[in-house]
Order: sequence, then C-alpha cells, then structure tokens
Amino acid sequence: MNEIMKLINRFSLSETDKEILSLKLTNKKINNIIILQKKAYISLDQREMIIIHNVSKDASVILDKIKEKSNKQFISFDTKRRIKKKISWSNEDLEFLKENYNKLSLTQLSEILDKSYYQIQHKKISLNLYQVKPWSNHEVSFLKKNINKSLYFLSEELNRSIAAIKAKKRTLLNSTEN
Repeated sequence: MNEIMKLINRFSLSETDKEILSLKLTNKKINNIIILQKKAYISLDQREMIIIHNVSKDASVILDKIKEKSNKQFISFDTKRRIKKKISWSNEDLEFLKENYNKLSLTQLSEILDKSYYQIQHKKISLNLYQVKPWSNHEVSFLKKNINKSLYFLSEELNRSIAAIKAKKRTLLNSTEN
C-alpha cells in the first residue's frame, strides 16, 4: 500500500482526498481506468466508482501503475485469505478426543492436542461427539412460565445455550398444538 500511496501523492489532490482514495483502493481490485475531459474514472469491484477531477495528461501513466500495484496487492491478499491450512488429525489425536471429549473442556483439549479451540469444536461436531444435557422438570416449568422472556435472559437463568432454549421452546410449542 505504501507504493500506491506514493503514486497517489503525485496527484494534485488535497491530503483528505488522497487519504480517501488510498482507503478506497485498499484491498479492492481495479477493473478499469478511463480518463475523459480531465476526469479519471476508476471502476472497482462491486460496482464502485471513483472519480478524480482535474487530472493532467500524464495521470494515465500514474493511474496505470496504481492499477498494476493495487491488483498485485489484491491478488496476494485474496490468495492468502483463501489458502487454508490443512489440519491433520492423527489416529492418536482422534482416539484421545473420543475418550476425553466429555471429561475435559475444549480449552484443555486444545492445549493437549495442540489445536485451536475452534478446531476441537469443529472436530467434535463432525464426529458427533457432544452430549445433550437432559432437561429437568424444574427447567421445563421455568421455561414455560417465562416463555416470552428474551432468549438471553433464559440462557443466563437456565445455564443453557440459546440454541438449546430455542429448540426446547419449539418442542414445547409443538406439543401444546397437538
């Protein structure tokens, strides 16, 4: 971006306009640049258009360089974002996870297996390694009495996830309809 800023500084624009232009060009691909009657029209991805007024004749050279640098930057940014590191799970790791998923927290498992919290969570879900905590009669009656309260309130009071409360509310409402 530093090289692009150097090129932008060649334009006779106010400092504010230069900053706005550099911000708009950050991580965006330039599709086309057209110079007509002392105006430069820069079309970006997502149908965004930047117009620069009072550009000189030599501005096309600068704009072409900006386009080249910006697109190189965009391609490298986009490529880096799309490259996903393949996470390998050894048979020992999988066995350990299967044996200890209900004994240890996700944080503890992530430290032991040297995987991120989310990698452990994702693997548990993909292997169907999760426990469904049964609802007690007290919890069900509390939910029935407070069914119109916010999901956040119910989640805090019952120490349950919002998804679990939604599912239970759905089953309660379906059972009353039948």
